[in-house]
Amino acid sequence: MSINAKDLRSKTIEELKESLKIAKAEIYKSSSATMQGAEKDRGKSQKLRRDVARIMTVLNEKKILSEVKL
Repeated sequence: MSINAKDLRSKTIEELKESLKIAKAEIYKSSSATMQGAEKDRGKSQKLRRDVARIMTVLNEKKILSEVKL
């Protein structure tokens, strides 16, 4: 999946929250599949965790910027 921070910054806060929810669900699915031996790419869950971190970072940036503008 590998999301760019630049692409994330163009999204709204609501879209970021939805992306975060989807990414967290994918982590759960990937880790479950890895434990069962169905997932071949063992690094997938690490990539997904990094994507979640990117989403959360941009989401926090947007929240801080909205507070500063008030």
